[in-house]
Amino acid sequence: MDTTRHEVLAKFRDLPVIEAHAHFTQPHGLKESVGIFEEIRQMRNYETFGFMAASMLGSGWTDPFANEKAAFYKKQFPGSFAFGTLIHDDTASGYEEQAKRIMAMGLDGIKMLEGKPDLHRRIGRGVDDPIYDRYYAYLEENAIPITMHVGDPASFWDPELAPPVARERGWFYGDPSFPARERLYIEIWNLMEKFPDLHLTLAHFGFFGHIPQMAEEFLSRWKNTGLDLTPGGIMYAGFSSMPEFWKDFFVRHQDRIIFGTDCYNIPEREMTHQGGPSGRWELVRSFLEFTEPFEWDGFDKPLIPFGFDDDILLKLYNSNPRNFMGGTPRELDEERINWSVLEI
Repeated sequence: MDTTRHEVLAKFRDLPVIEAHAHFTQPHGLKESVGIFEEIRQMRNYETFGFMAASMLGSGWTDPFANEKAAFYKKQFPGSFAFGTLIHDDTASGYEEQAKRIMAMGLDGIKMLEGKPDLHRRIGRGVDDPIYDRYYAYLEENAIPITMHVGDPASFWDPELAPPVARERGWFYGDPSFPARERLYIEIWNLMEKFPDLHLTLAHFGFFGHIPQMAEEFLSRWKNTGLDLTPGGIMYAGFSSMPEFWKDFFVRHQDRIIFGTDCYNIPEREMTHQGGPSGRWELVRSFLEFTEPFEWDGFDKPLIPFGFDDDILLKLYNSNPRNFMGGTPRELDEERINWSVLEI
């Protein structure tokens, strides 16, 4: 085990932390991935995970057994949460039935990547499309939580500012076949106007780091909405550009903001640099806990952290993720889970 990770952990407060945004899309076997997540849990002193399933990516990747895998990881980590995902090319009644099956399995909510521009294009419909109405109505009526990825950093649409990594991964959206960033936000507002009681959290803080008025409206207008802290592009630079506003925003909405880092089943020893998946948790915790500006790879200027007291940190790290994901993890109904599709 890499003891340097424990040295990093020593920089932070000794508080119970729930990682509410963990993915398992990397090409490691289930058994190996359990070991990876256990190492992550120990090295970051996580209390538990919220596992987020994904059945499709914009690149063409698919995983028809993502929901069964989510159930598997939930079983391997007692006390953890797991969100299922939709399989596409379905009907209005079919999407509703999928959500019912996901919940009948004993999963805790739904993860949607459908608002990410490349997957949005691949599916060919917006997240506010009427075909989803019965599905959303079911989720709203039963207070089922959704974590949704909507948009991406604004630079990904700009041919002069798009970073090389965006182009390498197919995330440059200058081609007009991709949805405009503004359209994606219009879809979310349309969705919430139709289903105002949805328990909807936007991943990556909704990419609102430089558009505070939208963040304010999203949380103020709809009572069951939330924002998670998974690093998204330059959102922490956005916080640093208006530190007084954003710190006050966090204080005012301290019950609606959720810790998460986009954790993956990637061994810590393979991705320890600041900008990689294993470095993201350090960025988030540093920004929330440090009291003095600090340098971070990829940012031109020092970041200006919030330096919150423990009472707010405990909400962001623990009670908010737990409350959003349902409070107590639901019990798996193993008879409804087709374990035979999994190669363990």
